[in-house]
Amino acid sequence: MGNGYSVSAFDYNKEDIGIDPDTDRKFVPNEKELELFKKEKMNLYKGTWTVCFVYGISAFILLVIVLFTDMGRNYIYNKYFPAVMTYVIGAIIIIIYLIYSIFNIKPRKLGKAENKLNNCPDYWSYVREDRQKTEDLVLNIRDNNNTTTIINDIDQENKIKRGAENKQYILNKKDDVKIDVGTSNLFIDFKCKADEQIYGSVDDQKIMKESLHGNNLYKTAYRKSDTTKPSYLIKDLQALSDTDSEIDTKLKKYAQVSGAYKNKFSTRDHLFSNSLSPEGNITNTFYNQVPLICNEVYPNILSKLEKEGSNDVRCEYAKKCNISWSDIDCYKNKDVKLNII
Repeated sequence: MGNGYSVSAFDYNKEDIGIDPDTDRKFVPNEKELELFKKEKMNLYKGTWTVCFVYGISAFILLVIVLFTDMGRNYIYNKYFPAVMTYVIGAIIIIIYLIYSIFNIKPRKLGKAENKLNNCPDYWSYVREDRQKTEDLVLNIRDNNNTTTIINDIDQENKIKRGAENKQYILNKKDDVKIDVGTSNLFIDFKCKADEQIYGSVDDQKIMKESLHGNNLYKTAYRKSDTTKPSYLIKDLQALSDTDSEIDTKLKKYAQVSGAYKNKFSTRDHLFSNSLSPEGNITNTFYNQVPLICNEVYPNILSKLEKEGSNDVRCEYAKKCNISWSDIDCYKNKDVKLNII
């Protein structure tokens, strides 16, 4: 078990809980994190005793030389006394610091690389989202309308119907991520975007996709406030249905979140300035097909829609959009191609 000091050094209580670097919030470590914490603390403990032993032996030798030899008294005590005192005081400071480190060490949050916010598809850029768009996304997720007019038929599908536990209209289940002004930085303040220096403009990307995967699979789309130049490359996921699989349902929710629209609306005023929009007249048919943006992605929203340890929603996004996302292990799924653009 070790001596009394080592036992007390490993006392663990809620004051010792660590800080999650992704959220800056305290967390209670799991068994693996606690084991790592104990191992790191033991290494510090052993290191401190090693340093104490080395410095102690050095100090003892110096003391013997000073007390019992003329050379020691002459050189060490008389001529080099300031240097000796600097050495001794430095040793004491180092030992005190190491002891402090033993008691001050905190558990570390273990995570996987694919859960990082800046995990992007291959050759995509990690960029900050426009502030106005983040506000549009939050309002679209939270509310049933953009004005006083309510979208009366939005909740007709049971899988999409708002849950009582989570007062949002799209990410509506109790275990869905709740996005508001206070938490938006974790999910929508940054996004991954296809690098136009590599893939070209949205029109160029559409041509490339069609040459590789066939015509009419992808379309260009605009922001409601600017229909002069296409901003998005999209692919229809088809209408919401209670027969959709769990993954399809989650991806369709994500499509509405990232496009700042809902699959139903009764007036143009329900859309935001950054809402996904067709080139011509805005019709309910366009949104009923649940278009998915394929040249921009919010990876942490997709990750949050997945079960712990899974990447099925991100893999489905990569499959639907025919993009390469090497940082996530989708290759166990035979339907996902190894070489896709």
